[in-house]
Amino acid sequence: MSFIHYTIKGMTLANIADEIHVSQTTAFNMRHKLFKAIAHIRDSTLLSGQIQLDGKFVPMNFKGTKSENMPRLSKMRSSRSKTPLAHKVCIMTAIDSDDHIFMEITGVGEETNEMMHVFDGRIAPGSLLVTDGKFAFETYAKNNNLNIEIVKSSKFTNEHDFNLAEVNGLHSQLDIFLKRCRGVSTRHLQGYLTCLY
Repeated sequence: MSFIHYTIKGMTLANIADEIHVSQTTAFNMRHKLFKAIAHIRDSTLLSGQIQLDGKFVPMNFKGTKSENMPRLSKMRSSRSKTPLAHKVCIMTAIDSDDHIFMEITGVGEETNEMMHVFDGRIAPGSLLVTDGKFAFETYAKNNNLNIEIVKSSKFTNEHDFNLAEVNGLHSQLDIFLKRCRGVSTRHLQGYLTCLY
């Protein structure tokens, strides 16, 4: 139980290993077994009611990857340039009226119709999607007979007083978590996302 508490608290592997008197390798393996167990619970969760939905983009992180296995990414034109979406992973994020949360890595780059299939079988019929109006979101709602409310990215609410405050709050919490961890390897990121909610 202490291990689970320390993991949820966000302690580093080194600190957890010291606290429970195991090696960092053992602590690492324990952490990922925990992530898998939580994922089984998450997979049975059905989103319903009012569902705020949006994509979150984070730069690809190759922490722990050997140099010979590093991918070659196109160079940015200027050191002042922001990381382009082509170099970021998309984390599809949703939260419903009952505070059920869904966060899953769906690929690289902006949201696409293909990425939206991650929600197949995970949204109850008749639910209402609240999104920022990206084409992929509108298309998915139409194809699955879901209602949709659009909140433009330049607005806090729409004409019906719907907003994206909850999902934006999740993204802010994720930013804080990643900063505290000094970045998480992309290949292990899904496990951490699962544990976050």
